[in-house]
Amino acid sequence: MRLRRDGRVVGEGLAIWDLEADVEWTARVMRAPYPAGAAPENNTGPNPIKCNWFWCHSVWRFEINADARNYEDEALWLWVSRVHPDECVDLC
Repeated sequence: MRLRRDGRVVGEGLAIWDLEADVEWTARVMRAPYPAGAAPENNTGPNPIKCNWFWCHSVWRFEINADARNYEDEALWLWVSRVHPDECVDLC
């Protein structure tokens, strides 16, 4: 991922994970102090960060240059979730 401002890279990072057959994957990108809804085990650990929310696979945190942040703790987040076809999708 690469975040640009006025043509200049102000945040970037690489996320790698193994795909699984017959799995629906969703990737969410956000700028925030923490990834809303992912319930990571911590907000500053090494990538990938384990998460505790339903179907969450992993979360990655990438720094944003201080002069490009909207507020002090803002970071660039990638949240990857997966749903296996045999897991409940609605209410469990």
